[in-house]
Amino acid sequence: MMSTELWGLALSALLLAILLLLFVEAIRARWRTARRRCLAALARKGEQQAVALLEARGYVIEAEQPTQAWPVLTDERRYDITLRADYLVRYAGQRFVAEVKTGDLVASIRHGPTRRQLLEYQIAYGVAGVVLVDVRARSVQRVRFCGAGERRRVRSQPTWG
Repeated sequence: MMSTELWGLALSALLLAILLLLFVEAIRARWRTARRRCLAALARKGEQQAVALLEARGYVIEAEQPTQAWPVLTDERRYDITLRADYLVRYAGQRFVAEVKTGDLVASIRHGPTRRQLLEYQIAYGVAGVVLVDVRARSVQRVRFCGAGERRRVRSQPTWG
């Protein structure tokens, strides 16, 4: 049987461990909040730089953070998706969605998730194309997905040779 002193010591150790865990979790939460704020500030700064890049290249900003409803059917059940692009712009009489990226990899059309996002924007917003703005590289690329919205014939067998 444990003595009263040992029970008191075990209880104190348990209480100390709980307090230490709560302290560590509070520090982690503050770190995550500070990190999110820092990333949000970088994103806002990047978007401001993107506006300057677009305007310097002759684009006219029509809307900031424009939303677009896009109904999607799956097994005949309708889901209403709301998309939010960075900018809706006009260039040479045509409308484009402008997507701002600040990372190295994600600012490339070769990056699958970015490419799919841009295709989704072109179709859903019904625009002539999408403008990919790479803030770090200070580049602006017009991207048009050929045949977006058109019926395409898909080969059932791969062609070799």
